[in-house]
Amino acid sequence: MRVKAWRGLLLRILVGVLVLTGFLYTQETRSEKDPVRFGVLVSLDTVWGQMNLEGIQLAVDQVNRQGGIKGRHIELVVRDDHGSPARAVKHADELAQRKDILLIFGSSRSEVTLPIVPVTERYKKILISPFIGHHEVTQGIRFLFRPIFTTIDQGKAMARFLQNRLHKKKALLF
Repeated sequence: MRVKAWRGLLLRILVGVLVLTGFLYTQETRSEKDPVRFGVLVSLDTVWGQMNLEGIQLAVDQVNRQGGIKGRHIELVVRDDHGSPARAVKHADELAQRKDILLIFGSSRSEVTLPIVPVTERYKKILISPFIGHHEVTQGIRFLFRPIFTTIDQGKAMARFLQNRLHKKKALLF
């Protein structure tokens, strides 16, 4: 049940982002018939990575069924980072340099996404990372969209919940 809830949340976030992206999309360098392309960095050898790609694809399919963005369909350009920060940086650099890639969906793991943030910042390419919670990502970053709290904030919220609702003074969380 939790997987379905997360998948639904991810789908709602992505549909909102895709619709918002339509307002950002300009016609300066693209033909009216060209698709809108999004880069996707994902670890396809993990369940999270597969679920991320499925969620993104579901959102893209929904937007495409409704006519796309300003009449243009969305295409995904997927790169498997295999959970490797070095490989993610290599793929992020390739995708960020492409003029036809409007934005990049980042990996769901902080240790893989953190090294690609400077790449997307350098090229002024929007990076969407739905699950990255590392606190360093919020400092001085302009082109990252992250819809969740930092892990520090999540820990504080969990501590309050344990203390106020479950009346626990000590707990061990993994």
